[in-house]
Amino acid sequence: RRKVSRKLSRIVAMSSADPGNAARAAQEIMRKYQLMKSEVKQYLMKITELDSERNAHSLVINTIKDLDPARRCFRLIGGILVERTVKEVLPAVQNNLKGVRESHDEITANLLIPSTK
Repeated sequence: RRKVSRKLSRIVAMSSADPGNAARAAQEIMRKYQLMKSEVKQYLMKITELDSERNAHSLVINTIKDLDPARRCFRLIGGILVERTVKEVLPAVQNNLKGVRESHDEITANLLIPSTK
C-alpha cells in the first residue's frame, strides 16, 4: 500500500504542473483500478469454485466414512468412472480435500493481502 500511495502522490504532483499529465495520470489510475478489480473478481470466482469442491468432498467423506472398508465404490478420475474399495477411495478423497482447503486458504490470503507490484 505504501508503494501505491507513493506512486499516486507522484502522479498527483506531476498532474498539478501540467494539465496534459493530469489526464494521462487519471487514465493510468483508472487502468490500474480496472486491472485490480478484474483480479479481485477472478479470485472471488476461484474461491467460490473451491468452496463447491470442498463441500462435495466433505459430502463424499461423510457418506463413506462409516461404510465397510471392503465395500466397493466408484470414483470419477479424469472423466473415467473406476471401481475401487472404500479403503482405497477414502484416503484419496481426504487428501484431495486437504489440497482444496490449502488452495482456498492461499487464494483467500492473496485476496486479503495483495502483492505490491
